[in-house]
Amino acid sequence: MNKEEKEKKEKELREKSKKENKVSAKDLSKQLATREILERDYKEDIIYVKFKSSTQTERYVEALKPSNKQMSQIMTLFAKAQKFQESQDADSIEELNKVYLDMAKLVGALTTDKNLDSKFWNEYTSNSTLNDFVMNLVTTAQGVTKEELDSFRK
Repeated sequence: MNKEEKEKKEKELREKSKKENKVSAKDLSKQLATREILERDYKEDIIYVKFKSSTQTERYVEALKPSNKQMSQIMTLFAKAQKFQESQDADSIEELNKVYLDMAKLVGALTTDKNLDSKFWNEYTSNSTLNDFVMNLVTTAQGVTKEELDSFRK
């Protein structure tokens, strides 16, 4: 390749690069995140939570991924539940009931089917069913499989 051909090739590559950068800039501006876009994306981020119903039948419920704040509330509620389950006095049982009421409210807010509200989770599920759903909600939202969780416990 002689000098002229080499210069011509370099010029073509520079022009091609400029065009690609312009296109990339256009694409970038289309993908630029704003609060409204990110909020919409969050509201559309649906997961399918597999859990066992009262009859031990595996079911799926469509839910939103918990936000950081909701995930923190879930962890706090689990910690409180564990604390109050260890004690058998009347005050602890009352506090445990409040924990499950709060958990049902949180789950009702996260499920996309509005018929599966807090009243449903309080009146038509057991505490073990609610626990199973919440644990699977957390693991599904975090992208952790049950097998991976079990491997940490060994």
